[in-house]
Amino acid sequence: MKCRQRWCWKRLGFTAMRVIVFPPCRPKTSRDKGGATAVSNEERSGQPPEAEKLAREAFEIETRTLGWQHPYTLDSEQQLGKALAHAHRYPDASKLFRDTIEKDSSGQGSPPVWYSFACVAVAANRPEDALKYLRQAVNRGYKDANTLLVDDDLKNLRPNPKFQQLVEDLQHSPDKGQRARTQ
Repeated sequence: MKCRQRWCWKRLGFTAMRVIVFPPCRPKTSRDKGGATAVSNEERSGQPPEAEKLAREAFEIETRTLGWQHPYTLDSEQQLGKALAHAHRYPDASKLFRDTIEKDSSGQGSPPVWYSFACVAVAANRPEDALKYLRQAVNRGYKDANTLLVDDDLKNLRPNPKFQQLVEDLQHSPDKGQRARTQ
């Protein structure tokens, strides 16, 4: 039995965004924090172009209304990156994050940007890139080892010895337990 999706408009303060509402037979979107929601389940259901379109709309609206450094904008950027990765367009996703990193006043990117970039690399089945980006996040101040262990976006990295070493290093660092991702 095929689930049908329905469209609705979600009022977001001063912005409205069209989102997909899934019936009970289908999981909900990966994020609903009051911002525009990009749809990750559509990426895997044979409709990557629609997932990309919705994720791009959400990202553009949040960039315009909240600014490129806002956490919701970064979440939307991550969803867009994952949609591109699932559509086998990882180079486009990589460019999206590199552009965001270049916008940063330091030119090096913040820990949350590198963390999100790592999640997109995992979605594109690029574990070495993902580990490199997670290391960049840690080098710029990311310290939450527990999130690395429970984040579903990183679950494919967990068996990797380099990932396990990164987590172990974070757990034994003096600043462990701080949450840099949600600054």
